[in-house]
Amino acid sequence: MSAVKVSEDVPRSAEETIDAVLYTRHLDQIFRKNREKDPRLIWQYFGSPSGILRTYPGKAWTLNFVGFPNDYDPRLRPWYIAASSGPKAVVILLDCSKSMAEGNRFKIAQGVAEVVIKSLSRQDFVSVICMRENYWDDIGTWHEYEIEVLGCDYNKMVPATSEQQRNLLVQVKNLTPEGTSEFEVGFRKAFELLSNSSRAGCLSTIVFVTDGLDSDGYTVRCGPGYYARSGYVPGPECRYNWETLWTEVEQLNREQEARIFSYLTHLSSEATKKLPGKLACDHRGSFKVLSDSRNLITKMRDYFNFLANSVQNTQSYWTSPYRDASGLGMLVAYPVPAYSTKIKQTIGVASIDVTLDEIIDHIQKEMWGDVSTFIINSFGDSIFHSSFSPNSEIASDPFFLPIADLERASNETMPEFVSIERSMRASRTGQQTVNTPGKYMVSCSLPSVGVVCIVIRVLFGSYFDNVLWQLRAMYLHINKHRQ
Repeated sequence: MSAVKVSEDVPRSAEETIDAVLYTRHLDQIFRKNREKDPRLIWQYFGSPSGILRTYPGKAWTLNFVGFPNDYDPRLRPWYIAASSGPKAVVILLDCSKSMAEGNRFKIAQGVAEVVIKSLSRQDFVSVICMRENYWDDIGTWHEYEIEVLGCDYNKMVPATSEQQRNLLVQVKNLTPEGTSEFEVGFRKAFELLSNSSRAGCLSTIVFVTDGLDSDGYTVRCGPGYYARSGYVPGPECRYNWETLWTEVEQLNREQEARIFSYLTHLSSEATKKLPGKLACDHRGSFKVLSDSRNLITKMRDYFNFLANSVQNTQSYWTSPYRDASGLGMLVAYPVPAYSTKIKQTIGVASIDVTLDEIIDHIQKEMWGDVSTFIINSFGDSIFHSSFSPNSEIASDPFFLPIADLERASNETMPEFVSIERSMRASRTGQQTVNTPGKYMVSCSLPSVGVVCIVIRVLFGSYFDNVLWQLRAMYLHINKHRQ
C-alpha cells in the first residue's frame, strides 16, 4: 500500500489537494507490478503540481526534534525539478527600497526569491538583483545605497549548483530594505546579465517583486534640501514615472524576448497594480498579488506551469546524486514527467530511486586485478572516484569535484583524457582506448542512461576480456533500474 504526504504549506481541504490524492490512488496497482518485476526497487513515488507526494511502499514519515513530521514538498526536490522543466536563465529582481520595510512586504519578496532559487537545478542559470538607490532624508542627511547583484559574479549569471543556491539563499536572507526605488538601472542590469551569459537553449525569465508604490514616503527625498529663514526645507519627495520604465524595458527586451513574472507584495490601492501588472502583460508573463508568504510555491503556479508547459517535456532523466530526505544516504533518481495531451499540461512527475552505494557496491564487487573506476555526470563532476570514499552521513547535497582535476592529480602525463571526458559528457556509446606510458584507458558511455557514465581504467597485465565483461554487467545493472 502507498502513503500520501502533503506539504505543510498545502491546504488539506483545497479541491486540488483532494483531487490529487484521489487521482493518484490508482497508481498502487502499477507500483505493485513494478515491485514484482524487480524486488530490488527501493521507492516508487509520484509528485503533483499541488504539492502531493504518493510513495510506495507506504511508511511513517520521519520526525523532527520536537516530534512533528518533517516537511517535504516534492516540487522543490531534485528529481521533480529535473523532469518538470527545461534549462532556463532566471534573473530575480527585488524591490529593496525603504517602502518595502512596511509590514511583511519584504518577507514576501524574500520568500519569492527563496522559492525560485530552490526550484532551480544545475542546468539553470541565476542572478539576484537588489534594486535601490541613494537618497536624502527629510532632515538633509545623505544615505548611500546602490544596485546590488548577489552572488560571486557581478557581470555574469552563475549556474544554479547546490553551492551557488546556498550562497544566494544566505545573501537574500540577510538583505534589508533601504534606500529609494531604482528600477530602470535594475532592469538594465537584468538584461545585461541575460545577454552576457552562455545559455544556449535556455528560457529567459525575469521574476520581479515590488510593492508597486510610486513613492517611498515622506522621509525619502530625491534631492538636497536648503535652509530658509523659516528653517530647513527638505528636498523634493521622490515620485516615479512608470512610463519611462515601461518604454525602456520594451526596448531592452526586443532581442532577449524574456518573460516577466510580476508579484505585488502590498495592495494598498488599485494603482499599485499598474507597474508590475503592465510589465507582466506586455512581456508575456503573469501577475499575482501576494498577501502573505505562506504556500508561495502554489500561489506562484502560473510561473511554474509556464516552465513546465513551455517545453512539454516527456523526456526521462538520470539525476545527479542528492541526499535522500528519509535517511537512505545518496540517491540517483530516474524521474519521468507526466504530460497530459488532453489538457496540455504537466500533471506531475513519477520517479524511482537507486542508492549510490548500491551502484558503487556492485561495481566494486565485480572488480578484480588492477582495475579502478569512476563515475561522472554530464557536467564532468566526479560522482565516485577511487581517490575518495562516499559519505552516506552527508548533511546536505554534496559538492562534486571536476573529474579532470582528479585525473590530472593522479596522472600529470595524460592530455588524452580530455577526449575521453568529452566523449562521456556527450553520451557517446562504445569504447575508447588511449595508449599512455604504462597503461591503457578504456572509456564506456552507457547507452540511454544519461548523466551516469562509467569509465574503467586498466593497467597493463590486467585481464582485458574481464574488463569488457564488467562494463556489460554494469550497464545491465543500471539499465535494469531505468526500465
